[in-house]
Amino acid sequence: MEAMQPVPEEPYEVTHDVHGCFDGPKNGRIRITQKAPKIFSGMCFHFSSYFSPDFKYLEELTLAAGGTIVKRNETPALNDTNAKQDSLKNFFVYCLDPPEGCNLTEVADVIQKRAEEAEVFGVKSGNQVIGHTWLLDSIAACKLQPVDC
Repeated sequence: MEAMQPVPEEPYEVTHDVHGCFDGPKNGRIRITQKAPKIFSGMCFHFSSYFSPDFKYLEELTLAAGGTIVKRNETPALNDTNAKQDSLKNFFVYCLDPPEGCNLTEVADVIQKRAEEAEVFGVKSGNQVIGHTWLLDSIAACKLQPVDC
């Protein structure tokens, strides 16, 4: 405000967040200047049915980051020569947050059940299974994060 003109943003960028993601704004700026594809470009995401309508923003963020949302009973088109490579880019996203009003003693069981169901679906459909926080962490860092398997 004092300068009364645009100033370099680098000195004011957030370098890390409380979840351990580093250099998101810097990575995003570099990605844009290098004309790199968006972080989820070429990736397809199936979302678990356990997400409440409040989580609609996850789909919107995924789309904004270049991902494709695949609805239930849809299969992304795979090219035969790249089928193995493409199968590594298909994800089943399950919710790691407990349902609203869930008893604290039930939280671990609910999350475990969701993870097991997601794994079954992932194996059946050829999708890699990830928790929704992977999406948020990757977006915050503007860089794909390691997938814990």
